[in-house]
Order: sequence, then C-alpha cells, then structure tokens
Amino acid sequence: MVVAIVGIIVGIAVPGYQSMRAKLNVSGATSTLMGHLKQARHLAIAEGRSVDMVIAASSYTFDSGGAKERTVQMVSFGNATLSSSVATFTFKSRGTSTAGHIQISSGTVCKRIEINTIGRAYLAACP
Repeated sequence: MVVAIVGIIVGIAVPGYQSMRAKLNVSGATSTLMGHLKQARHLAIAEGRSVDMVIAASSYTFDSGGAKERTVQMVSFGNATLSSSVATFTFKSRGTSTAGHIQISSGTVCKRIEINTIGRAYLAACP
C-alpha cells in the first residue's frame, strides 16, 4: 500500500520536476547570453573596435578572435540548445550590430533574444 502511494506521488512529481529544471536551464542560459551580448556592445564602444559573438548549437563564443575571447558551452545549462538567424553577431565601435535572433530551447521550453541594428538585445516571444 505504502509503495503504491509513493509510486503515485513520484509519478506525479517527476514530470513537474523535469519541466521546472528545463525552465531553469533555459532561463540561466538566456540570462548569461543576454549579459554577454550587452557586454559585447559596451566593449565595442569602449575599445573602438568590432566584437564578434559566434553562435553554434552547443556553444557560443564571446569576443571571438579578440583579447577577451571566451566560449560558453551549453552543456553547463543542462540540455539547452541554441539556434540563430545568423552565425555571427558583430558589434561595431558605434554600438551598431548585425540584426537577428537567437533562440534558446530545452524540450518544450523556449526563450528568444532579438538583436536589432542599433545593437540592443531584448527578449521576445518564441514563434
């Protein structure tokens, strides 16, 4: 009897936990990526040079080819993956950028970051 009750409780709790974990992974990845996008724009303006953000499905590279280059692996955010409308976002010394979007997803959970031509990154709804 006790085993049956525990089995029912676990059966209800596990899907909820997995969904919560996916949301936390996507939120963490989105927050980290958003911070790096803003930092790339500020770095480009402050140092008067172009700063590239290279996006791949399992990682992204901040300041690719620059002095502050750093690669962030998506494995640090569970099974979150990236998809992007362009492979490289280039922030110019005037703060402008390549326009496009980056989508972060894990299972059915999704967040989307839009980057406009003036270099601003903001959250948007997933399609």
